[in-house]
Amino acid sequence: MRFRLAFSLVLTVLLTIVPVALADDCDHVADRQETIDVAGASLIVIEARAGSLFVEGKPGLAQVEARGEACTSDEDLLEDIQIVTKRSGDKVRIIAEVPEPRWRIGSTTVRLDLAIDVPADIPLAIDDSSGEIELRNVGATRIEDSSGEIFAQGVAGDLSIEDGSGAIRVEDVDGNVEIEDGSGEIDVRGVRGSVVIEEDGSGAIDIRDVDYDVTIREDGSGGIEVREIGGDFTVRRDGSGGIDYRGVAGRVDIPDDE
Repeated sequence: MRFRLAFSLVLTVLLTIVPVALADDCDHVADRQETIDVAGASLIVIEARAGSLFVEGKPGLAQVEARGEACTSDEDLLEDIQIVTKRSGDKVRIIAEVPEPRWRIGSTTVRLDLAIDVPADIPLAIDDSSGEIELRNVGATRIEDSSGEIFAQGVAGDLSIEDGSGAIRVEDVDGNVEIEDGSGEIDVRGVRGSVVIEEDGSGAIDIRDVDYDVTIREDGSGGIEVREIGGDFTVRRDGSGGIDYRGVAGRVDIPDDE
């Protein structure tokens, strides 16, 4: 009986302590800022790590302006969280250097939240590990992301997204949209080209106001809803969840069981 009471007391204490240890602890912060000239550049590569990422395109801008807030619960790591800029030929790179947390009891917070201004007419390639991504008024963009929500609005060119998990919302794209997603809702609106969902593991898909075709090659689970499509609507393979479509100007080709 004494053993059970002691065990219960220890378990209660652990359940009280663990949520505190796992909470976001950002005791040490510092501002970071870097700029780099982009004259003659054909591609801007952003290598983000843990932390949020906001990118805004600005017409006529002659350089990339990157600002960030370094944040960590371990003071010894603060100086190692930096923004690095590089140029190789016609490629400009913005790199978030975020060290791996050192082992300790409890959790260690290490991240770099970024806000980057870029020329609106230069294509982007974004490689991100975790954290929210928000893009506004940028050129053609390719995103590879592990986890975190993605919001893109006002893309002047094609948009390609490869995402592990997290909701995706896309608005106002002057080009084609291609998405491959592990899990999370997909919401696409206002595309002046075609939309292709290469693969979606789980989560609802809502696509509206597309000038040309909408193609969903493989969907695992979650409902599919499309509205006002100027071309064909095709679903190659659907796991579970209903398919609802209206206002499709072209041909509709969906699995027979739907």
